[in-house]
Amino acid sequence: MLPAPPASRPPAPPDFQRVIVIGSSGAGKSTFARRLGAATGLPVTHIDQLFWQAGWVQRDKADYLARLQAVVAQDRWIIEGVNPSSLDLRLPRADLLIWLECHRLRCLWRVGRRVAKSYGRVRPDMAPGCPEQLPDLEFLRYIWTFGTAIAPRIEAAIDRHDMRARTVRLRGDRAAARWLAGVGDPGLP
Repeated sequence: MLPAPPASRPPAPPDFQRVIVIGSSGAGKSTFARRLGAATGLPVTHIDQLFWQAGWVQRDKADYLARLQAVVAQDRWIIEGVNPSSLDLRLPRADLLIWLECHRLRCLWRVGRRVAKSYGRVRPDMAPGCPEQLPDLEFLRYIWTFGTAIAPRIEAAIDRHDMRARTVRLRGDRAAARWLAGVGDPGLP
């Protein structure tokens, strides 16, 4: 049997202390980040918790960036979330970028399932006072066009910060599970 390609093998935990987890909404970023945090002991921060205020009100940009900068300045972290406009703040400090790639139909299905399971409740990865709600057309369009509208901005940021060699792209749940198993995550319920 041939060995897995290098991009699918995780670096040893001491080799990464600051990790960014990105992907479309519904790709499984929050779950992956929690599992990676449990396996490595790295603290997990969700961008949505920094970006939103109660009632789904966007935080003032300067306040959001100050909160994010405080996390980025720490020695150890996992930051889960895309927000391409903040990648230039996060990437220079990151040891590793993990990009979860998931087909847009699957992402839409997962968001629908998430809404059905969590409607009206605040998820653990969301800011207080931001209960799960029905997605609006703009949010659905964001998922549908992620590959053409958001991914090129991420690719450009990866190039600006010379992150190609430190980027792991995981295509699908099985690849993500195999990668996590390599860092000692036995799988969580």
